[in-house]
This record gives sequence, C-alpha cells and structure tokens, in this order.
Amino acid sequence: MAPEYALHGIFSVKSDVFSYGVLVLEIVTGRRNVFTPASRPSEDLLTFVWRRWSRGSVQELLDGCPAGGKQPQEVLRCVHVGLLCVQEDPMLRPGMAAVVIMLNSLSITLPAPTTPAYTIVPGPAVDARMDREGPRVVAQLPSINDAEPR
Repeated sequence: MAPEYALHGIFSVKSDVFSYGVLVLEIVTGRRNVFTPASRPSEDLLTFVWRRWSRGSVQELLDGCPAGGKQPQEVLRCVHVGLLCVQEDPMLRPGMAAVVIMLNSLSITLPAPTTPAYTIVPGPAVDARMDREGPRVVAQLPSINDAEPR
C-alpha cells in the first residue's frame, strides 16, 4: 500500500505505480511483501532490496529469480525500475508510461532511486542484530482494564 494512502488517505496514479514496483520486486526476488510470525523473514521486501542495492550487492537479489541467470542485465534493470516506483516521495516516482519506456529500452540511463517507503535503515549495531535475529516487532495495543457501560 502506498505510504501516502496508508498515512493520509491520498490515492493517485502514483499509488498504482508504487504497487507495481512492489509487484516487480516480488517477482524478481521471489519474496513476498508480507510478514508473518511463521515465515519470519529477516527483512521486509523493500528493506531487503534496498540494503543490497545501496551496498552494491544486487547480484544477491538474483538468487531467487527464475530468469536471474539468463538475462541478468534485464533483471537488474527491473530491480532499478522497481526501486524507482517505490520511492517514498510520490513526485519522484515515474509515471507508468515512463516505466514502460524504461523497461523496453536498455539505452535510457535511469536516475538513481531514493530510499523506498517503509524501509528500515539501521545503524551498524542494529544491522548486525537484524542479520542474526531478524526484526523485532513491538505492538502497542490499548489495554482494557474494566468493561463498563456508558
């Protein structure tokens, strides 16, 4: 879900672009963008992709990709376009027409993506802990002491 919709209820064509980017990254990495205690991935999808992209180890993303070994440049381009689509600022996300052009033409130079929405960018100590243990989810639930009628 696009952050501008989740936080402010604002929906636009850029919200669809965000969803498309998540879908592309799910297909390329072979990971779903869901967190369940049973599956307990070490990172959510966007953090997983962004961390590898920002530290230059994008090849790791191709491990789960069925087409990773056949056309790595095209798959990496899909990752790049996917990251452009999930940028936090909707104004920085490309329109769908631009996405189609970016995917169809390898000669076009793509801009560098900015940090995606919902990405956890921890420091070195937290980074090492997440590699060992995965993220900690803390829920702040309201408590009900006594049920009383109004």
